[in-house]
Amino acid sequence: MRRIALTISLALSLSAQAQLETAHWFLQGSRQLVTPGGVSAGQSTPAADLRVTQASTSISDASGNLLFATNGSTIIDRNMAVMPGMSGKDLGGADGKTLIHQVPGTSRYYVFYHVGNNDDRKDNMSWTLKYAIVDMSLNGGKGDVTVMNQSVETHASPSYTLAEGANDKEAWLITHRMETDSFRVYRIDASGLSQTPVVSRAGNSPNNIDYHYWDLKASFDGKRVAGIVFRNNTLDFVVATWHMEVMDFDAASGRLFSNMSSQPELSYLFTGMSLEFSPDSRLLYSVMVQRLPDYKPCGFASDAVRQYELCHSGTRDMGAYSHILFVDFHSCAPRTSFGRIVLGADKRMHIPFSGDRVSVIRYPNRIGDACGLVLDGYRTAASNDSLPGTPQFDPTLMKWAVQNNIISEGGCLGFPVRFSVSNKRVSGHRWDFGDPSSAGNISAQAEPFHQYSAPGKYRITLRMHDDILGRDVDLEDSIEVIDPGNPILQDLPKDTTICTPGMDPFVVRPRLESSHMRWYQLDGQGKEFNSRLSDTLAISESGTWYVELEKNGCLGCRKIDSIHVELKHADYKPLRDTVICAGETLELGMPDVPGATIRWSNGESGFRTRVSAPGTL
Repeated sequence: MRRIALTISLALSLSAQAQLETAHWFLQGSRQLVTPGGVSAGQSTPAADLRVTQASTSISDASGNLLFATNGSTIIDRNMAVMPGMSGKDLGGADGKTLIHQVPGTSRYYVFYHVGNNDDRKDNMSWTLKYAIVDMSLNGGKGDVTVMNQSVETHASPSYTLAEGANDKEAWLITHRMETDSFRVYRIDASGLSQTPVVSRAGNSPNNIDYHYWDLKASFDGKRVAGIVFRNNTLDFVVATWHMEVMDFDAASGRLFSNMSSQPELSYLFTGMSLEFSPDSRLLYSVMVQRLPDYKPCGFASDAVRQYELCHSGTRDMGAYSHILFVDFHSCAPRTSFGRIVLGADKRMHIPFSGDRVSVIRYPNRIGDACGLVLDGYRTAASNDSLPGTPQFDPTLMKWAVQNNIISEGGCLGFPVRFSVSNKRVSGHRWDFGDPSSAGNISAQAEPFHQYSAPGKYRITLRMHDDILGRDVDLEDSIEVIDPGNPILQDLPKDTTICTPGMDPFVVRPRLESSHMRWYQLDGQGKEFNSRLSDTLAISESGTWYVELEKNGCLGCRKIDSIHVELKHADYKPLRDTVICAGETLELGMPDVPGATIRWSNGESGFRTRVSAPGTL
């Protein structure tokens, strides 16, 4: 019943140094540095009142020296002092999103911030997107605010984002007109922010009134924009609705085009939703948070971290290609939850948790559990007092730290593997595929092919020149080529009878990483049912299960396997260590389950055996 193809496993490590414009992270009560070398959490806290509730942002020079920072309310300089132009003033954007973007070729910076319109619709409230301008040539080089409270959009969704333009001298400010399918996109170049937006209609929802984007993010390669659509219907119905949208973005024209979306889902009221792209822009992560302090008897909070594969272009059911990485429920702890997810210059995802804990996704380019979610990744210098506000950064700046990623396509033994780098603005490639016994182990091509000589693990190295940064960059990659004769479920017999205690399920976990594994069954007409995407499968009923593997996403090799399981539930207690006196005999037994096979280590095969000597059985 087995149909088999080959798989490939990829692990990536990065040794390249990147620019440090996003190094300074301001959290509530804490400041830390996040660089390609890791996290330094013990930085001094700002002397100015930079209390972070929802979000903050900052801008540094290429060497990581702080220029200025904001929490949407005030703006502080490199010495942590409030800029003179902000004295006694408040931007009013402490509850919204803030981003900083430099006007190309000038000393001026836009500070974008969101202000709620207080239109009595609570979570369905519209927002006004505004900007201030900081000129770093003023105040002795420490910068000062010259303009503030300039409106861009007055009926906007709660989020917006920035994306790179057709070249490094321009960018795009992407906004959404609430309760419509219209995106209004403004060019930013050396002359500043354009006054006339590029208008695009995008999205797959039939009800435009539902379009209320709680988060918008641009991918680091500038080719996609993702958003979480949420609408609170609790005034009319029992629950709220939400879904995901991913749109293609044309950096030359500033237009967006519908691509992928998820099915609408019902839920209780969410109090936090956030998105982040993986460094290679092939995966999307979401964090969904509910905080209900008034829910009887004592309130609760819940969290969910999810990963979406974006290679299945055009799908209307992104959830079918998603991995639930973590779900938690905090009864009687309604102020305990995750904050926003954000990618750092260390190419790791950071998710602050209530208190001083920060969770980390160590390998965000890998699929499924292989991404390495660590709940207690590190601790901040001070507690965030249950308000896990998170810094956010301009994706056109963060890309410099995360854009170098090795990507592989194909790779079945007997067929060539295609390698490339997500950053296309590089030259002088020198690849070593770690396969010296084969022909063509060294290549100078930008996107080379290599056919491996045998199954096994290989170390790949690449040295290239980053033309924008003006320096050489080294990447290291390990790849595993697997024999096509090894099935997915090679650790299990083809058909098996399993005896489990009580009603416990039989758990199947193939020893594969960074894989898309879809499990399903077939009915009498050959139609699929019980389809699910997971690294593991818990089988609770007898039957035949099929598994389809996509190793390394859509770009990798594929395999199909199946197993028939007869599940026998038995009411027995696990064997325990026992003490008997000399000369006594102890009878050990298992339930007599039809079809089950018993093998004791003393060689006996019956359902019961006797022991009279010490030892391990």
